Amino acid sequence: MIKKIKKKHIIDATKYIDYIGIPKDNIYNYYWIKLDNGKEYPFKLTVREAYKLTTNTDEYYDFSSNKETRKTIEDLGFEIKYYTEHINFLKDYEVEKFSDVAGSKYRKANPENVRYGMLIAPTAYKINYWAENSTIENFVIKSDKSWQWSGSFKSYLWIRIFRKNDSKKVYFVLGVDDKGNLYLELNCQRSNHTGGKTQPLTKERINEFDKYLNSSTYIKKIIKKEHLKNYNWHSLISLTKDFLHSNSTIYDELEIISKEKFIELNQDNDSILTVSDIPESTKSYVNKERNFKGKKIDWSKKQLVSSRLGLLGEELIIEYEKSKIKKLKKENILNDNIIVEKKRDGEGYDILSYDKNGNKLFIEVKTTKGKINEPFYLSINEKAFYEKHKSQYIIYRLYEFNNLSKTSKLYKIEGSELDDFNFNPTNFEISKGDFS
Repeated sequence: MIKKIKKKHIIDATKYIDYIGIPKDNIYNYYWIKLDNGKEYPFKLTVREAYKLTTNTDEYYDFSSNKETRKTIEDLGFEIKYYTEHINFLKDYEVEKFSDVAGSKYRKANPENVRYGMLIAPTAYKINYWAENSTIENFVIKSDKSWQWSGSFKSYLWIRIFRKNDSKKVYFVLGVDDKGNLYLELNCQRSNHTGGKTQPLTKERINEFDKYLNSSTYIKKIIKKEHLKNYNWHSLISLTKDFLHSNSTIYDELEIISKEKFIELNQDNDSILTVSDIPESTKSYVNKERNFKGKKIDWSKKQLVSSRLGLLGEELIIEYEKSKIKKLKKENILNDNIIVEKKRDGEGYDILSYDKNGNKLFIEVKTTKGKINEPFYLSINEKAFYEKHKSQYIIYRLYEFNNLSKTSKLYKIEGSELDDFNFNPTNFEISKGDFS
């Protein structure tokens, strides 16, 4: 019977599918018919609709998709595409259909609204496929194939990605925006849009979230709809995994911010900074047995997560040192011309201060929102400076830094005490030649 189907019948069938959309049961297919205009249609659905036009009936055509039947359609002048993913890739004409109605009212009693719902449903399914196949170690997705809520077409089609057992109030987002562009971003729960199940972050935490994110190395990723033709499932999923890997440390810091509690303070540095002893041991992300299973660790991100966090830590220590110097001046131990200075990047340390004898102290500040056992990182320049000025060098290690109340715990490491620490290389420069 398939031999009776003509090219015109296939083309007319695709026009019909363009109008009614692809039913949910036909979204997942290995084989797709591609027209000269680039549009793709499920092979079996299209052939069945073409058969109805051929026979002028609504009879259901039960047939198998095999080499012979596909060759018959190919001989009519059509390309048959095969997708190992069991679903074809996102298309610009599909996301355009979504952008046509994004944010507009939806009424189930309106046939045109229902028709458009059918047209954009495949895009919602594809967004879920994209997310399901882009997760990295310890991350999961919240699946969502819906395209409307509260009487409106959604303004965005998006899926949240977060670590298992986290708050679910900080998450990665991937999806399609109201202009039909694909996007990847980090965001947080800003409103109660899940029927009361997940409460939004407070305004204070949202403010700190935004400040931290805007001062970090994070950059939102957007793929314009006109550039979709340059991607396929493999390249899009690879790009997404790289995005998650490269921003996972920032995600972890933001997750901590989302849980911070405001600490009431007295007006003294002792309440702002709580001093403790050097820990007996810390974590190491380097000295682990290597299993070569492909886990990505972006050492540059671990070393420089947020310039804002680093600056806030330095500001605390500057005030801490100023308070110390002021007290020594009052006791006539130090001269009035001695001041605490913030140094420029590249000088090998962060702050110039003095001890009670007027000797210079070269202070390096390392700040984390993590626990006392988090390791810290020195650049090559910082390590070289420490080795040259070991007797005057000191590290202030700030941990459990609180963005809301600007408080922290800390321990101090004298230059000589660094001899008891391990210096583990995280990267190597590979070069060749005589550089002496």
